[in-house]
Amino acid sequence: MLAVGFFVYCGLMAPAASAATVVYVGNAESNEIIVLQLDRGNGDLTVVEKVSIPGIEKPGGSTPMAVSPDRRVLYVGTRGEPKVAAGFAIDPASGRLRYVASGPLADSLAYIALDRTGLSFVKTPSGRTSG
Repeated sequence: MLAVGFFVYCGLMAPAASAATVVYVGNAESNEIIVLQLDRGNGDLTVVEKVSIPGIEKPGGSTPMAVSPDRRVLYVGTRGEPKVAAGFAIDPASGRLRYVASGPLADSLAYIALDRTGLSFVKTPSGRTSG
């Protein structure tokens, strides 16, 4: 079974009527983020790119993701080994991703939630919260 994280992003820089709708799908089995563009007219999805999450040696069960409030960064957590949180810069015109950095996580993440300032508050399956 394929476990995925899912996030829909609407482009910020273009006028609302013509803004691209971009969908990010995290594939935990291949440790990739699949960037798709949604055709609002017919609902078709077109693959824009597949971006690897670097440094993952063993797949996990899902790929939690969140976009920063300013829509400039996609945060990705991995539940495989090693457990890391990675940041990807989002190109405002195309939605394409560029890996920026990652850091180790002490525990597996169920999800990633951000406050309005973009400070990350991460809740683990055990219920602990850190920020």
